[in-house]
Amino acid sequence: MKAGVTDSHQLRKIAEVTDKYDVPMMELTGGQRIDLLGTRKEDLPGAWADPDMPSDYAYGKSLRTVKTCVGSDFCRFGVGDSTALGIALEERYQGLASPAKMKARRHGVSPQLR
Repeated sequence: MKAGVTDSHQLRKIAEVTDKYDVPMMELTGGQRIDLLGTRKEDLPGAWADPDMPSDYAYGKSLRTVKTCVGSDFCRFGVGDSTALGIALEERYQGLASPAKMKARRHGVSPQLR
């Protein structure tokens, strides 16, 4: 889910896999991933293949997930389309090997604190 964005179609696919393989716990992580916890080892190949969604870069020294605010489309304090920017950054740099995790933050005072 690039920049944490998903739709009902993707969520239905994940729910179907969870039901099909009787997954005991699903967790939405702070890293914008969905963990299907307790999946049986023999079910893993099918559980990965069935949703027809890419397996993401959860670990490693690279850009993994881009966390964004909802930007100007859904926030009165938004000054730009940060969601589209986050998606573009993930598509451009995801999986690119680097010496460490890549982090970038916007610095400054948010408009609501001025």
